[in-house]
Amino acid sequence: MHVDLQGMSTKYQPEVRPGLWTLDCFAPADTYDWIADNSRDPWYVGAGSDGAANDTGLVQANKGARLRFTPVGSSFGDMKITFTAVPAKTAGQGFSSARSQYMDIFIKFDTKSLTGYALRLIRTTKYGDAIDFILMEYKNGIASPISKPVSASCYRPDCFVSVQVKNNKLIVDAETNVEYFIIPNRPEVLQKVHMETDIDKNNFGGFGFQHTGTVGSGATLIKDLNIEWK
Repeated sequence: MHVDLQGMSTKYQPEVRPGLWTLDCFAPADTYDWIADNSRDPWYVGAGSDGAANDTGLVQANKGARLRFTPVGSSFGDMKITFTAVPAKTAGQGFSSARSQYMDIFIKFDTKSLTGYALRLIRTTKYGDAIDFILMEYKNGIASPISKPVSASCYRPDCFVSVQVKNNKLIVDAETNVEYFIIPNRPEVLQKVHMETDIDKNNFGGFGFQHTGTVGSGATLIKDLNIEWK
């Protein structure tokens, strides 16, 4: 399914129902203490800021912006999500600060109980030009890492991201075609990401995004979003 972002409503819509987009703001328990504000719409479709200013796509409009899609059906097999991320930050740091600012990409996800899997992109204090990629498992809204973090400097305009579940494996790939200065003697900071780990099978088919960072110059524009269910 190619998601027509241009024709998508980004109004606050908290209802979770098959065939419906659910859009709200949410403050997960594993971020620092702040309150999500649902008095404003969480997302918008349009131009981004700074490094994403020349692109158009789906952008976080409010801190804690969350999006979930619940497909119609009771049982789903393998899934694949691909999209292009265009972060406003251009130096690979992804988010405005290293204060629990991250974006999760949900896959094989039960959108009501918040159970399933995710790729977490998070800025840490380790590097000012790289983020960590971590594979996560959600159980009733509580996220736990199921992989070691992989540090990479490729999260900059444009970064191509693939998240898939295939044969009970969670597989992630990410890279950019942009040429940029690579700091020498840091083999632990990758320019291209490939991760995979074994996971338990589930029948969920939901997907989505959760962004906990500041918006504007700290947001990530999302475009070329495609979802496949097997």
